[in-house]
Amino acid sequence: MLSIFGAILLRDSFSCPPITRRLQDEAAAERPATTAVLTPPLSLEGGLAAEHRPPNLLRRVLSLFGNAPFNPVLGETHHVSRGSLNVLLEQVSHHPPVSALHATDATENVELIWCHKPVPRCKDSGLEADLCYYKSHVFLGFGGSSKSVRGKILHSKTLKTIYEIDGQWDRIVKLKDVHSGEVTVLYDAKKAISGLKTPILQAPQNMWPTESATVWSEVSQAILNKEWGKASAAKQNVEEKQRKLQRERKSSGELWVPKHFTVTHTKDNEWDCSPLEQSVPPAPIIVPP
Repeated sequence: MLSIFGAILLRDSFSCPPITRRLQDEAAAERPATTAVLTPPLSLEGGLAAEHRPPNLLRRVLSLFGNAPFNPVLGETHHVSRGSLNVLLEQVSHHPPVSALHATDATENVELIWCHKPVPRCKDSGLEADLCYYKSHVFLGFGGSSKSVRGKILHSKTLKTIYEIDGQWDRIVKLKDVHSGEVTVLYDAKKAISGLKTPILQAPQNMWPTESATVWSEVSQAILNKEWGKASAAKQNVEEKQRKLQRERKSSGELWVPKHFTVTHTKDNEWDCSPLEQSVPPAPIIVPP
């Protein structure tokens, strides 16, 4: 679903505090700038693996666009393009885990902003969607699926509901016309994901060091090679570097700030993330058509 020049400007327009910059430079010096591992899309045969807890959006979307479902580190990003659709994600909180997403498509004139709750909008039609994820229950509160999605499509000005949405994000999501009662399949996960191809690193020199495919490259490569001990050690290495950064920030009183989003909290203590740029530039990672 995501001009290299624009991406570089976006990255360089924000300055890093000295401690964070030094540690980032140290980490970057330990690996080539172009190191990245892109894996095939996640298989949905038999449903998603039980250990995939929904919706950590970053895990889900990164999996769909070619990365294994690791626990994202603070500030981790994923910038990917597919056709005219450009997507940028950033992990804006580690505890609790919160991911922010901004997607824009200039051709279709569509924008999606997501921070715990997706807000898709079509600028031409004035329609927008209100979606939420929840755990369904089959009997007396037991059973059911934790991958359920429910929502509606409405006119942004009148707030009149046009369609109702219901289903499971790893299987089938259906759309119901509230006027006629007609039900159609909006999204078939198996068909959608089975058609995805392994992403291509088109411009490695323009990839940020926070890119997920770089952060987890050693872990991904070890998993692909079935070197489980090496994968575990590499994962621990990534996590220890993050703990080191956290200790340094705490010691200096430094407050970590996202690079691509502003983050606030509502009166109900819900997260609200707003992108710093009006549109997402094309990415160095491309999903083939």
